[in-house]
Parts: sequence; structure tokens; C-alpha cells
Amino acid sequence: MLNTQLNKKIKITPEIFITFLTLYNNNFVVIITKTGKKKYISIPKHINLVKKDDFLIIDSSKNETFFIVFNRFCSLLQSWVKRFDKSVKKKLILKGLGFKISMAENNLEFKLGYSHAIKIPIPEDEIFVKIEKNVITIEGFDSTQVGNFVTKIKNLRLPDSYKGKGFWYKNESIILKEVKKT
Repeated sequence: MLNTQLNKKIKITPEIFITFLTLYNNNFVVIITKTGKKKYISIPKHINLVKKDDFLIIDSSKNETFFIVFNRFCSLLQSWVKRFDKSVKKKLILKGLGFKISMAENNLEFKLGYSHAIKIPIPEDEIFVKIEKNVITIEGFDSTQVGNFVTKIKNLRLPDSYKGKGFWYKNESIILKEVKKT
């Protein structure tokens, strides 16, 4: 087996902060977003990770069989850095007379014309919610969590096919049916 030098550079944006941690003889890289969310990634043995300026430099001097582990770790680290680079933002609009949205503690409270108010808990540290009149802005770093939370809210009151009452995405267009004339 030949000994080869494996090198890779990953660009870091100013929106994220990267630090290193050692626990019980295991090394970790910690990715911290500007909102405080953290992701811990274990660094395999025989891999050196150094932060210089705006780059993470990953290198290893090991035989060629270690090449697969090295590439897998590099792609994992690069995907997490890219994921925390920018957040996912979705907006929902609530249309309808008498429908209201409010936020209390860590819950969203909806009055949607039913006999009772509906409360949905907001996932902590993962999703940020902002309410302006009848517009809900949902933001987070994990696109699947944001999408699932938005779908959960939208399914509370789907748009009515005649008047259009209910939750709409910001730029959604639905063709409404004509009111039947007698």
C-alpha cells in the first residue's frame, strides 16, 4: 500500500462559527449558527482538521484504503457547513374574516372559526416564527422541519374553493370556483 497525502478545503461563511472539542479521547467539530443552534460532528482518527481564515483544512496521511472514510467525512462536513450557511424561510397568509393568529409562550394559537382555539407548540431551538397581522413567517436551518411545520399549520384550514378562506403560501395562486347562481 502506498502512503498518500489527502487534502481538502471547505469555505466557511461569516454566518457560522466553528470550534473544536475533545471529550473522552474523541475529537469533535462544533458548528454554531448565528442563532445559537449547534451541530456536533465526530472527527475520525487519523484526520487533522485546522481552521485558517475562512477555510477548514482537512488532511490525512494514511494508506489508500482510508480514502473512502476521508471522502465520506469531507462530504458530511461540507453538507453541514452548507446547510447552516443560509436559513430556509416560508410565509403563510391567513385569509378570512374573523380568523386570527397569536403567539403565547412557545405556542401558536389560531382562531379559525371553529368552536375552540387551536394551539400548536413551536419546536424549540430549531424554528423561528414571526407574526405580522395575518402573515406568519417561519424560518429555520433544516428545510424538512420547516416544511413539515408549515404543512401542519396549512392543514388546519386549507383554502376554501369558493371564497379562498384559509392558509395560503405567499405567492400561491389557486383558481376559485364560481358561486352558483339560482
